[in-house]
Amino acid sequence: MDLLVEGIENGWVEKTELTRKLTLAGKTMAYPVYRVRLDKLYYNDQNDRISTWIEEYCLKNGIDKLNCNEDEMESYNSLIETFIEESNREKLVQTRNNIAMFCQREAGISLADGRVVDGNRRFTCLRQLHRENLHNENFAFFETVILPESIEKDMKHIKMLELMVQHGEESRVDYDPINRLAGLYNDLVRNKLLTVKEYAQSINQQESDVQKDLELAEFLAEYLDSIQMPLQFHIARKNKLDGPIREIFSVIRAEKDEDMKADMKEVAFTQLTLMPHTDMTRYMRNIKRILKDKRQAKNFIEEQLDIAEKLTDEISDSKMVSDGKVMETLESLKAESDLAKQASRCTEVFDNRVRATADRERAAHVIEKAIDSIRELDQRIFPKLSEELRTTIVEDADELIELLGEIKEAAGVHRSDA
Repeated sequence: MDLLVEGIENGWVEKTELTRKLTLAGKTMAYPVYRVRLDKLYYNDQNDRISTWIEEYCLKNGIDKLNCNEDEMESYNSLIETFIEESNREKLVQTRNNIAMFCQREAGISLADGRVVDGNRRFTCLRQLHRENLHNENFAFFETVILPESIEKDMKHIKMLELMVQHGEESRVDYDPINRLAGLYNDLVRNKLLTVKEYAQSINQQESDVQKDLELAEFLAEYLDSIQMPLQFHIARKNKLDGPIREIFSVIRAEKDEDMKADMKEVAFTQLTLMPHTDMTRYMRNIKRILKDKRQAKNFIEEQLDIAEKLTDEISDSKMVSDGKVMETLESLKAESDLAKQASRCTEVFDNRVRATADRERAAHVIEKAIDSIRELDQRIFPKLSEELRTTIVEDADELIELLGEIKEAAGVHRSDA
């Protein structure tokens, strides 16, 4: 099916007087906008915003990918529609209410075969409104640019266009951070569709920022490998791991010793799997503090690696049964399991040690700073001060001497004169 040929010939597609400027393959043009009948369009299964939902569905149903043909287009669209809803229900309601009141105000982007490259949320809202208002022609068509390109032949340029629109023109619409990392990994590593430079150009960011995000995405992919669920980014999305991995990745990334880095990763992956705390971002911040303390890090890692070994055995045993069994095992090990409690207790003990050491060092630092400040005083100015001010200084000095006496006693150090 070609919307620009058969669609126009059969009346499914009507050209409007509207245009929309797009940059495709480095060229900026004003493209005409068409009104296309809803049932002649289908969702883009390559959309990063819903990629993790599609991954999860394929895993549960034992299939490699979703396929859409004309005979099954409506069932395919109905399925994807549920993913669009789940990805951001609040935003969908806002867009739907806006379209219900003012009709569609911003054109989407589609390919000639009917694939909606940009505007999935608007397309969803129109589908829902049309089902509820079958006789209202305002909701029966989707206004969209139609590109003659084929996604098979021009997948790279189409992807760059999608990124530019989603992260540039529509930067106000937030991506789920895990979906964005998943899309970045798929585009640059898994499918090798784009380079770091091309991706950065598409979303108008510095290459260095994209490179940092790519390293984080690779770290996340490595975590999924460690739990024997490769590329199943939906696990990270459902467990809200964006904050925790960003927190812990910075200290792992900075480690120069490769053996130490490998051990730190194993500890982090174990904690991310067991999820022993309701606020995992704060919890991983505590672990980061321990790992940065070289006096405590080694013993902490040794104890955590024992837990990691037990976790690995649990996952490996379930993997021999099925991927579904792995998912069950991962869920059963979280929060209240004996392993999770053991990991939490170990972290608490070492975190308390690090905090206690920090408090002791802070006390010494405060006294050293006070001594330096007093030494900087120019005592020659005292005779020039008023009698009232000099009296205040003497009283304050007496209080300071008394306070220092209390500090010496509390420190428990007694020295005798030689």
